[in-house]
Amino acid sequence: MDDLKGKNVIVFGATKGIGAQVALDYAKNGCNVGIFGRSSDKLKDVENQIKKTSSNIYSLNGDVSKEDDIKDFISNFIHKFGAIDIAYNNAGAMGSFSSEDDLNKDLYEEIFSTNVFGMILCLKYELKQMLKQKKGVIINCASVGGIIGHKGNPVYSASKHAVCGLTKSLALRYAKSNIRINAIAPGSTATDMLLNLYDSEEKATQRKNSIPLARFALVEEISNAILFLSSEKSSFMTGHIMAVDGGVTAGRS
Repeated sequence: MDDLKGKNVIVFGATKGIGAQVALDYAKNGCNVGIFGRSSDKLKDVENQIKKTSSNIYSLNGDVSKEDDIKDFISNFIHKFGAIDIAYNNAGAMGSFSSEDDLNKDLYEEIFSTNVFGMILCLKYELKQMLKQKKGVIINCASVGGIIGHKGNPVYSASKHAVCGLTKSLALRYAKSNIRINAIAPGSTATDMLLNLYDSEEKATQRKNSIPLARFALVEEISNAILFLSSEKSSFMTGHIMAVDGGVTAGRS
């Protein structure tokens, strides 16, 4: 997308899956890219892949549940590139698919620490900078589990419902400050995080067959939607939760 060229973009949760793919795609579209993630080895791998396309890259190993890590990342990125035009908040934790301990407080605190409170910290410092600039675009990673319920993983679904509510509310608050805030809600996507949940090919096939399009999404397909929300092609969109789910949220098929 030509209108992304030269934009300054940060990606939280960029070590693998959707986050890694969109970081690469931002770079391929001519953006200056900052990447953040917990695994230093995987982060270095993504950085090296980006360097094949662009030298305009900054990376920092850190944890979104630690405020100082986020502050350092954003401060260093701004020092290097001068501004944040676009932020994609992808860091997240799935939890386990189990009927046991569904209402275990420790489990909820663990998942919400990353999926909700970590995202709040990212938003806090992104918005602080974008208010100074009087413009910006933010995309949060939600899930179809934040639009409909999920009997197999209520803690994950609850955390992603919180992301959707946060996205809509902040979009309303900052619309007149020329800051657009939307969320992407991926359906089942062929990432390691998803595929590791299935202990047999049969179970994975059953899951695919429950999707109207009868397959998992590719990370490239989710990235394409994120790039659209990042670009001027979505300039009149804010507070929107974009489902990219193969038809799951359309209803029963």
